[in-house]
Amino acid sequence: MSATEALQESTSLAETAPGAGLPPATAYSNPALLGLLGFILATFMANFGAVKWISTDVALWVGVVIGGLGQIIAGLLHFRLRDNFAFLVFLAFGFFWVTTPLFRIADQTHFFQVATSSVAAWLFLWAGISTLFLVGSLYVNRTFPIVFAFLIPGLILQGFGTLSSSSGLNQSGGYLLIACTVPACYALVVVFLNGVTGHERLTLGPPVLAP
Repeated sequence: MSATEALQESTSLAETAPGAGLPPATAYSNPALLGLLGFILATFMANFGAVKWISTDVALWVGVVIGGLGQIIAGLLHFRLRDNFAFLVFLAFGFFWVTTPLFRIADQTHFFQVATSSVAAWLFLWAGISTLFLVGSLYVNRTFPIVFAFLIPGLILQGFGTLSSSSGLNQSGGYLLIACTVPACYALVVVFLNGVTGHERLTLGPPVLAP
């Protein structure tokens, strides 16, 4: 059973508590917990900065360390579980959160400068990649598509905001990206509680589309 199926039904190896059916030697923790936590904290903090609620400097390092390294580790662990969806999504966003804050860090340290048009193109590119993930998520459960439904327009708005130097568009995109962390938080709670209790207390919902 793949980790994606685990997220759909909350009954994977990763969610098996001691004595719940698998011997301890073959019971694994669910790497999606780390990946979701990294995604939530990085997106939340970065866009709190985008809407001017906190300093962006804090968000930069949260993005690199937790959002970047955390999701990369989670993605690599999903490789072992043969879960193509979680493997690619967590690795991709992990690398996104390593590279994107480095644009700003490099600019602040005068190591190199990145043109605003290039940053905008980068955000548009990730909106396109996220559209692919949205389609894939329709075959996983009903929670993940909601995440991408907020994420994609948020990235597009911030792309146009960067291109036009519009703080209003950047802040509007920030609010949408903050909103995308809400269903992601729900997914984290589902996987965590079902895992520690060994029972399906909550569900992420059946896939929107049948495989």
